[in-house]
Amino acid sequence: MKLSDRIKSKFTKVNLTSIAFFAVSIMSITLAWFAYTNTVTSNMNVNLKTWDIKITKNNTEVSNVFDITINNLSPGMTDFQEDYVIHNNGDIPAKITYNIKYFRLFNTEVTTTNGISFAQLARDYPFKLEFTHGSRYLAADSTSNFGVSCTWPFDSGNDELDTQYGQMAYNFYQSEQQLHNQNSSYQIRSGLELKIEIVVSQYVDNTVSFANDSWDTIELAVEKGDTSKYHVGDTKSIVMHFNNNDYTHVLRLANKTTPSSCSNSTYSQTACGFVVEFADILSYSFYMDDYSGNEDGYPDSLVKQEVDSFEEYFPIELQNVISKTRVVSGHGSSISTNFVSTEKLYLLSGKEIYGSDSYDSAASTTQKLDYYSYKGVTLSNNLSFVQKKEPGSSVSRPWWVRTANKNDSDTFLCVNTNGTYSPYAASNTYFQGVSPAFRIT
Repeated sequence: MKLSDRIKSKFTKVNLTSIAFFAVSIMSITLAWFAYTNTVTSNMNVNLKTWDIKITKNNTEVSNVFDITINNLSPGMTDFQEDYVIHNNGDIPAKITYNIKYFRLFNTEVTTTNGISFAQLARDYPFKLEFTHGSRYLAADSTSNFGVSCTWPFDSGNDELDTQYGQMAYNFYQSEQQLHNQNSSYQIRSGLELKIEIVVSQYVDNTVSFANDSWDTIELAVEKGDTSKYHVGDTKSIVMHFNNNDYTHVLRLANKTTPSSCSNSTYSQTACGFVVEFADILSYSFYMDDYSGNEDGYPDSLVKQEVDSFEEYFPIELQNVISKTRVVSGHGSSISTNFVSTEKLYLLSGKEIYGSDSYDSAASTTQKLDYYSYKGVTLSNNLSFVQKKEPGSSVSRPWWVRTANKNDSDTFLCVNTNGTYSPYAASNTYFQGVSPAFRIT
């Protein structure tokens, strides 16, 4: 073979080998690129989250800021009801916040700078202005609701307020009609106008501790169903403003469990779910009632009326998270049925503290609170854990429970200064304190 042919053959082999190697390399690079591209695309599809929130009323989408207007606000009015649905159609958990932007009742305007709460609007008038909402924690692909209702029967149960506000309503509508008669372009105003804002934002778990978290954060954690950072027995201080003075009180997380019996409509909810109680005496110097008898039970007692009144002195943020609770209370010997009422603040029963109560006809409708169970409290053991003091005092005070003595028609039960349990006359002149509880659901 000629030298030129040998060289040509050698270069041909080299070129074929190089081309083959280059082709394999290109294929490998191409396959790697496709694998990388598919991985990136796949990861992007997995991690990409969508935010899709809308609010509807009667299946029609509405703005997150809306007006509630009640035209004929007067005794005997037609019941008013409006309902809104908040939809989370996206993939990101959200939280819902409700704000009062403006409130006018007849000629009186109240703005948020005055510090008005939903609880205050629901509490301070003869008409029943109520606000209901579902969970404020809104999981992905779920809904919640918000409702406003108003009722004003001819007799609300408070003759003084009915007369006062009934006259205000009459004067207001008379004046509005006169203004319209004088100028036909004048638009007669509604008796009540309320502007509400629904804010929906991304949920971020900000829970740290019961002592340090805001009430808003605590409520969201309860509604989400994750209260792992809050422990039974944890305490939290609040400041109550009363008669131009500030008073600091200590609240205690008393319960977290929810037995299946709590869903029974005849069962008391007072020891169900997230229960917070005062760890001290809220106020001291109360008769249970001003007559000698227990036949009207706890719901109609003077103490119950006093307990109801304390809510308005709570911080506004706390007022807005307290839930309405079904309360079953025992009866005395002159009555044959227990009392069932709906309360925001309530007194505990003996069963909820000691685990048993032979005085209470309603003992089977509730259970012992987690706190007193963990502390091993019974009618004769570990009684120091049921002793309570006034703020700033080292002296224990007696405190009422809601239990009427089923064995007579005269007495209610009380926790003594040493933690024991005894009946006292409803009008007993030896004043007892109160230490209420409430729920967040």
